[in-house]
Amino acid sequence: MIAPTVLSPLLGKQLGGQQPFRIRGIPGRLHPADSMLAVPNEAGLAHYLRAGRSAMEVILWAVSACRVSGSDVQSALDFACGYGRVTRHLRSSFPGVRLTVCDLDPGGVNFCREEFRARGMVSTERFDGLDLGENHDLIMVGSLFTHLPADLFQVLLTLLGSALSPGGVLVITTHGPSCLDHAAIYGPHVTDMEKSLRSDLDASGHAYVPYPGRESYGVAFTTETGIARFIHGADVGLKLRGRWVRGWDEHQDVYALIRCGSFRPRAT
Repeated sequence: MIAPTVLSPLLGKQLGGQQPFRIRGIPGRLHPADSMLAVPNEAGLAHYLRAGRSAMEVILWAVSACRVSGSDVQSALDFACGYGRVTRHLRSSFPGVRLTVCDLDPGGVNFCREEFRARGMVSTERFDGLDLGENHDLIMVGSLFTHLPADLFQVLLTLLGSALSPGGVLVITTHGPSCLDHAAIYGPHVTDMEKSLRSDLDASGHAYVPYPGRESYGVAFTTETGIARFIHGADVGLKLRGRWVRGWDEHQDVYALIRCGSFRPRAT
C-alpha cells in the first residue's frame, strides 16, 4: 500500500510536469506521459502499482504452470509495454535477463529502453513487418488481446508464438466471459451490443466491438474455447498449460502457453 502522506505533496506537480520522477516503493522512474496513470491521485497511483505487481504474480504463476524454472529465463519480451507498468517489475524480478520492449508508442519504447536497460522496437497497428529479433524464453502481453478483432488476435498470437524459444512461455490476458457481466464499465458501445456479443462468444469463443471510429481496435471478449481455436490456427507448436480466471488485477483472465520443445542452454 502506498502511503498517501508520501504522495500528496508531490503527485500533482510531478504528473503535470515533463520529466520522469521517482516514487518510493515503485521500481524505476515514472513518466508523466504514461496513460496508465490517467487518474492523477493517490488511488490511481496505488492501482498502477497494484496492477504491475499483479502482472508479475501472474507471470511467475505462468512460468510455474509451464514447469519452467525462473533461472532458465534468459530473454524476455514485454509486448505492449507502454511506459513500463509491467516492464519495471520484470526488470526488478529478472535483473540479469536480456529484456526487449515493444509498443506502438515510440515515446514509451524509448523511455523503457533507457530506464530499464532494454532493447526497444516500435510496433505497427496490424503487426505487419515486425521482427521480434531473437527467440524469447518469456513473453508477456498484458491487456492487448483484450482490444483486438479475431483476425488481428490470430496474427498477433502467431507472431508471438513464433518468437518463443522452444519451451518458452507466453503469458496473455483477455476479457473473459465474466467481464460481460460488468459490460457498463467498458462504455455504452459495449452495453448496446451486449446481447450480440454474448451470442458471438457462445458461437465462436470470441466477441468484439470496435471503439467508435476505430475499426481494428476496441473491446474483445474471449473464452477458453476461443483461445484453443486461436492456438490451433497459429500452428506454431503452442500448448495451453493453464488459465487463471480474473487473475490479473482481479479483472482479466490469464493464459499460460508454452511452445513445444525444451530449453536449450545458451553460452554466457
